[in-house]
Amino acid sequence: MYMFTCSLKQKNSLQSQLDDQFALRDIIDSKIKDLNKKKDIMMGLYSEDVEKSNNKFLQLSYHKKFVIRNSFLTDLLEISHFKAIYHFSIVIVIFACLFIFQDKINYTFIRFLVNEYTIFNVIKVSAVMQVFTTIFIYHGLKFWLMSRSKNSNPDYYDYFWLITYVLYLILHMTLLPMYLSVHYFGMFKMLMFIYMILLAIKMHAFVRENLYKGFLNFDQDRKLCDLKHFIYFLMIPTLIYQDNYPRLKCINWISVIKETIQVLIGLILVNYLYFYYIYNNMHNYVYHKSHSLSYLLGKNFVPSCAILFMGFYVHQHAFLNLIAELTLFGDKLFYKV
Repeated sequence: MYMFTCSLKQKNSLQSQLDDQFALRDIIDSKIKDLNKKKDIMMGLYSEDVEKSNNKFLQLSYHKKFVIRNSFLTDLLEISHFKAIYHFSIVIVIFACLFIFQDKINYTFIRFLVNEYTIFNVIKVSAVMQVFTTIFIYHGLKFWLMSRSKNSNPDYYDYFWLITYVLYLILHMTLLPMYLSVHYFGMFKMLMFIYMILLAIKMHAFVRENLYKGFLNFDQDRKLCDLKHFIYFLMIPTLIYQDNYPRLKCINWISVIKETIQVLIGLILVNYLYFYYIYNNMHNYVYHKSHSLSYLLGKNFVPSCAILFMGFYVHQHAFLNLIAELTLFGDKLFYKV
């Protein structure tokens, strides 16, 4: 008979190893379940009206499930290690601001900030783009839905409106950049280019999501959403259209002030890095040819990386959280489907 003896210490060690293995197995099982749930979500929640329609002209579209939740960086910065990195970054930003406002500010830099980052210019250009989008996209799609015949297959009338929609997108992506290139320069023009592209994506998402209504029978609901829902979609930080979104109960003004300060300081620092390093180095290279191209790339590497990371934080986190808070948009997890 085989005798197995071990000390109490060995028994405890063996028991702890078994517990760790069981705990690891439970973690793996939970991760597998989460992946299966995500896989089911990625398969899509399809519209019932689209599923009832057998028309080959239509495509089933994926619907994101919006819920009230914080952004990824907001939850990440609650961890002590990342919070320390965040506070260290704040110290660096404070020293950078002191350096800028004490030693490097001159009339040219102030004029560049005042002329290019006035709130009037931002509101004017964005308002004009939204007005044209509302007139041509919302009212055009609404007129097409109400005037289309009962035929479930596309006809010449549908192709006419399709060509009109494509032409409007082309004009939106060509005439506006020409206007911005003539009247504006620098960071403001780049921001307006980004907003122009985002607005074009929002237009296409709205049209694509409501296109199937035109192929329904007249006894079914072919009514387009209210105008206020469309305008709200243009303002909120998402590119996926739905008739309803989770809303916050009230605005957290402390968060609004915090994000606004971060956006303003970030824009000043990005503008400073661009104006004093990238712009000056490129200007000297183009007009004076004082250094080689490899030297120019090496000299611009550090400020370019700083602009990249700071621009990501300002736009993808601070600015989007600010807009979401002001519009009472609940789902702030912008980086996850």
